[in-house]
Amino acid sequence: SSGPKSQPAATSHTILVVDNSGSMKLRDVANGSSELLQRCKALVSSLSKDLFAEQALLSAGACTDLVSCVRMEDGQTRLLCELLPLNQARVSLLARNAPGSSLLCAPRGEGFYAPALAEAVRLAELGASVLDPTACTTVLFFSDGRPSDKPCDIPGAGAWVCARCTWRNAADELQCVSCASSRLDEYGGDHERGE
Repeated sequence: SSGPKSQPAATSHTILVVDNSGSMKLRDVANGSSELLQRCKALVSSLSKDLFAEQALLSAGACTDLVSCVRMEDGQTRLLCELLPLNQARVSLLARNAPGSSLLCAPRGEGFYAPALAEAVRLAELGASVLDPTACTTVLFFSDGRPSDKPCDIPGAGAWVCARCTWRNAADELQCVSCASSRLDEYGGDHERGE
């Protein structure tokens, strides 16, 4: 007698990183009618039609396409799903009766990119163990603006952008390589105080 069938290796892993910070409440997305959509609702609509529906057609119901999703909101990162088959992820992420664990949650607070990206890296590493060697991992990052993180909040970050000329300088540079402004200017230092 033959043993149980082994699960085929996943053929893709899509990691969604979704901004659900307060600015996603803004109603400024055109949708073909006179009424503008909130950014968060436009994103959910687009994911529903352009990602989940399209991929479901392309994969013909196969459960070898995996989805993970991270939501940035209220100053934290929330894992919504991890390595779920596409159809299960669609149901979970678009569930109207579970707003805390779906994409249908009222935007609030700030969006910190660094923890969300760290979680995306963790998910990619975790997914590598179940992916076919020829499979692809894709990270789709959806945000409407700037991160709430400060450079000092991001581990390993040290490069700084000159406040005067916008040149990106290495972490160990104390003065801008381009215009010789002090690194302190980035935080309201020398030039603002006339030092």
